Amino acid sequence: MRHLRSFALTLWVIGALPLMAVADMTGTADNGRRVLLRDNGTWSYLTGGALVDPAYCTEYAGAAVWQQQQNLTVPCGQSGPDWHLDRDRHFAWCMAAAPGQAQAARQARFDVLTRCKSPSDAKYQQCQTYADHAMSQVRRNKDWNCGIDPNGTNPQWSLTRAFHVDWCVKSTDAARAKIVQMRADALAANCRPPAPKVTYLGCFKDTGNRDLTGAFMASAEMTPALCFQFCRDKGFAIAGLQYGQQCFCGNQIGQYGRAEMSKCEMPCPGNPKQMCGGFWTNSAFRLDGAVP
Repeated sequence: MRHLRSFALTLWVIGALPLMAVADMTGTADNGRRVLLRDNGTWSYLTGGALVDPAYCTEYAGAAVWQQQQNLTVPCGQSGPDWHLDRDRHFAWCMAAAPGQAQAARQARFDVLTRCKSPSDAKYQQCQTYADHAMSQVRRNKDWNCGIDPNGTNPQWSLTRAFHVDWCVKSTDAARAKIVQMRADALAANCRPPAPKVTYLGCFKDTGNRDLTGAFMASAEMTPALCFQFCRDKGFAIAGLQYGQQCFCGNQIGQYGRAEMSKCEMPCPGNPKQMCGGFWTNSAFRLDGAVP
């Protein structure tokens, strides 16, 4: 047995490869990997009896990094052990891979990027829509404190959009429909919408040229809640209750100035314990945190 040192590799030569030049030898490097040492001083690892060329793996690693850059730039939302920017890790993986495995991984990334970057790809567009819907359901669970999957063990409630895109690409239409319905059922059973935020702004003067001009209603059963819901349904941020039975909506208030609080103490007919403005005065409220 001969002990060779070449290119910082220590090789224990086992024997010559058949059908090769006499000076081409196989051996074992210090790291335990099988190596081919050529008569021209170059070397390559051997995997499963096949040659693994460092030059190929260098090119493979560069391509893998470029593919990940495309994934992040588009973006395609891919993640996992095959998608990263560490060139050395890609190179090391390639050198240790079984014959054909590196080429297969490269082709798989290429196929994913092709689907992602092609607007005409129906499956890709479908999965973008699916992921948007999934994230809407997942965020509702979180924002409404529904308590579904509190320990994060079910990936279908993941807050990572890339997971939902990737899962969708690999799934069938029936599987996607089943998961969407599963989340919808869980939300319906466990969630209650949070109470809308309402902030009292004060008592404001009004005239015949109304301060709030977005929408108007009157009711013999008027309450603040009734007015709030009316204005919210109409898409306005400010609700003003006036003269007991009247409700005005808009997005800004105060052009005529404030009035004394005592001017907005007319009882609401729907609930006399609550106040509904006064004579030419609005009890004004901001809805859902909107700023007038």
